[in-house]
Amino acid sequence: MTKSSPAPADHWAVSARASTGIVTAGVTLPGIELALLGIPPGFSQAEIQTWLRDLAGVAIETSRSDRRSRPIPPLLHHALTGLLFSQTELWSHTGHPLPFAAVFVHGPQGVAFGWVGRAR
Repeated sequence: MTKSSPAPADHWAVSARASTGIVTAGVTLPGIELALLGIPPGFSQAEIQTWLRDLAGVAIETSRSDRRSRPIPPLLHHALTGLLFSQTELWSHTGHPLPFAAVFVHGPQGVAFGWVGRAR
């Protein structure tokens, strides 16, 4: 896969090795970018792409009406919540190390980022 420059407002990218499968994946929607590193084997490119796009879309939709006061932007909160759920319900059952996920958001409050998982 190649990334176009400048990036369109809505795109995705997947990096894979021929012998070991998908290594990294990312999706960018207006206001949010998700990156996933170290994807456990057994997931197809289409599954990962759909999962990331759905997670970002749900985070966008649920954050729109969230007016609670918290130290991080609502979009970041909802994206991290979805990623934490995925770590527990999806990735932890694979028997492989959990992936690292990063979220970058840009909204009225400014730019923010967060992550789920271990990385060095």
